[in-house]
Amino acid sequence: MLQFKEEIKEIPCCPPVTAVGRTQTVWRWVMDPLTTDSFLPVALKNPPRLHDVKDAQEKCSCWGLSMHGSYEQSIGAFKHLERSFKMARKRIANSVASATITPDHGLCTDLDKYGHFDLHPYATAQLHQTFVIAGLIP
Repeated sequence: MLQFKEEIKEIPCCPPVTAVGRTQTVWRWVMDPLTTDSFLPVALKNPPRLHDVKDAQEKCSCWGLSMHGSYEQSIGAFKHLERSFKMARKRIANSVASATITPDHGLCTDLDKYGHFDLHPYATAQLHQTFVIAGLIP
C-alpha cells in the first residue's frame, strides 16, 4: 500500500501507470542529521505549493519524493534551485544521501532528462533507515 494512498486517491493516474518498482542506487537531498522529516513529500512540507498547482501530473509529483539517478545530477539540481531560493540550505537540505532502493520501497516514475524522478513510497518503506548521508552539499 502506498504511504500517501488516501491523499492521492482523487488525483487522476497517480502514481502514473508507467511508475514501477526498480532496484537502483538513488540520491536525495536531506538534512543532517537524517530523520523521517527528510522523507516527507513537498505536499506536506510546503502545502501552498500543492494548492497552487492545477495540473494533475504536477499535483501527483508533489506527493512523490524527489530522487536523482546520480550524485552529480542531485548536486547540479540543488545548485540550480539555490540560484533562485537562497535559503535552500536552511529550509530544504544541507546534505545529499544515497541508498539502493528496491521494488519493496515503492513505485518510481521515469527519469527525466535531468536524472530526476519521483518515488511514491510504500507505507512500509522506512526510507530514513535505508539512506546514508554521503556528505554536505558543496
